[in-house]
Amino acid sequence: MGARRRAPNAGTLAVSYDAAPARTVSGWNSPGIRQPQGTAVDSASNFYVLMESKITVYSPASPEPIRTIEGDLTGIDNPFGFALDADDYLYVPNSARDAVLVFAPEADGNVAPQRLLVGPGTGLNGPEAVAVSPDGVLYVANYEAKSITVYAPGASGDEAPIRTITGSETGIYYIRGMAVGADGSLYAINNRSSEILVFGPDATRNIAPTITDGKAQGLTNLSGIAVDANGYILVTDCASFSVLIFASLGEESPEPVTRISGAASHLDYPTGVAVDGDHNVYVANWGNWSITVYTAHPAVDESSAFPTTGALAAPRHRPRHRPL
Repeated sequence: MGARRRAPNAGTLAVSYDAAPARTVSGWNSPGIRQPQGTAVDSASNFYVLMESKITVYSPASPEPIRTIEGDLTGIDNPFGFALDADDYLYVPNSARDAVLVFAPEADGNVAPQRLLVGPGTGLNGPEAVAVSPDGVLYVANYEAKSITVYAPGASGDEAPIRTITGSETGIYYIRGMAVGADGSLYAINNRSSEILVFGPDATRNIAPTITDGKAQGLTNLSGIAVDANGYILVTDCASFSVLIFASLGEESPEPVTRISGAASHLDYPTGVAVDGDHNVYVANWGNWSITVYTAHPAVDESSAFPTTGALAAPRHRPRHRPL
């Protein structure tokens, strides 16, 4: 299939941002957050927090959860990622069951998924990360199979994938996060190698992605990824306590236009990132049990980013154990 394409190394960051977040919701002032693995934002700007056995939902103004999906009927069992589609259906992988759980919008309490993707025909094998395209195509990263399986909108039951990306040329190993751009390009975080893989909209089989090497920038534990409506790519690095914002990835210009980091930012082992329709950035911090929110990022050619706003102080709690 040809050699994998590796993007050129990134250079100096254009804008460094170290200021307090506009909003912080933490495990210290809300019972709903403990060691968050990820975050997502729905069409009403409610944000979701993924944890080991539950998902909490917060409104743009409430310091307490407005909904909590939790209990034995939910099937939530230590997922590493989740995703919302354009209609606010919630997709949660269950690696132990080789399944993807799909919850209805407004799901609350100890409720069963509205539909379930599971069975030998699905090709699911250790699913750990999911993403949904703007038109509802579902992507699932399978750790055990070292594959990404792709499903038609509304897929359920023992439904076969419409495409499967797998093979030695793909570079797929341990995919920790995924996102889909407006053009259908798939962005995948290879956590163990700190690489960002970019696949075309119709990628299938043993196809080579374009690769951006995070280690060339000193990034050693990439985790979460999101793409906003303007095509900006946001990536978290747990090891450097930072969020990087790229205008593009791949062969042209992998240099970030903005980096959120520093003591004032209150980032602490950021595991997940999301962005809303107004380009506000939400970050899940595993280290201090918080979600920090930063105001909208500017266009590439602006000289400053994320204007300083007031915020609650994030707690300085550090759990003993951190995720991979």
